[in-house]
Amino acid sequence: MRIEIGGRDEEHVGAFLHFWEWVTAVVGEIGGVDSFNQPGVEEGKKIARALMGEKGSEGLKAGFLEATAGRTQAEIRIGGPRPRTAGGRAARGGR
Repeated sequence: MRIEIGGRDEEHVGAFLHFWEWVTAVVGEIGGVDSFNQPGVEEGKKIARALMGEKGSEGLKAGFLEATAGRTQAEIRIGGPRPRTAGGRAARGGR
């Protein structure tokens, strides 16, 4: 899956973040999970820091990567040039 947003300005980035807040809320509700409770938020922060290379969190990073192995990856691009196709045209946003 690839998601592109139009630009790197406040409006586009804000809309992007707002969209994912709604996705988080809806998926949490469907799954019976409070996506915005403090323990869940804190665990997400720890995992994010581990993925960014925080010293001492190598075990958490390894555990997270093992638990998510084989899942579909997503790529998010904010602005910038679109990749070119073999014909030299800019590729359109895909699914």
